[in-house]
Amino acid sequence: MNLNLSKELLYVILIFALFVLPRIIQRFRIPTAVTSMLLGIAINHWYPQIAEDATVNLLATLGIVALFLFAGLDLKLNDVKSGGWILVQHIILGLLNIFIAGFIVMSMFKLSMSISMLVALALFTPSTGFILDSLRSIGVNETERFWIKSISIAAEIVALLLMFIIIQSTSLPKFVSSTLIMALLILFLPILFKLFAEKIVPYAPNS
Repeated sequence: MNLNLSKELLYVILIFALFVLPRIIQRFRIPTAVTSMLLGIAINHWYPQIAEDATVNLLATLGIVALFLFAGLDLKLNDVKSGGWILVQHIILGLLNIFIAGFIVMSMFKLSMSISMLVALALFTPSTGFILDSLRSIGVNETERFWIKSISIAAEIVALLLMFIIIQSTSLPKFVSSTLIMALLILFLPILFKLFAEKIVPYAPNS
């Protein structure tokens, strides 16, 4: 179904639907992420052009980035190091599940290795966004909150790296160039953020 709405009115409806309604419904212990997803399905039904809107796509990207940013700010590296072996065990088990599922999918449906692994990733990768957004409403203590957050973020990062390898492995030059770009980003972004914090933030405390 298609409604004739101006973009301005659509943005107002989206902001209200995504920031106000989920908080109201959260009183019934329904996670905001679930409510937002259902609202997205409903809005897409009534106004399908929304999926192609550049502003909405940008807001979606910023939302995901902000979610992981604040999750990372909550994590304490010393605590992660102390429980590092437990995280490694979960990562190894997760990778085993993905590889076993990938080979099963490949043998049953006669798909290529890359497609089979992507299917396995879709089946076994937890939705970290849903998990992190639901932590406030499930009544866990600080220790449980830490481990849920750490394991889900670690699983998501490993899944993203594995997906990167699978997608880029179709071409060796493409894989090498993409890996080099990612390595440079990992190397230089912390330096840039440190320079920003040392040289710019003191002169712009409210930035």
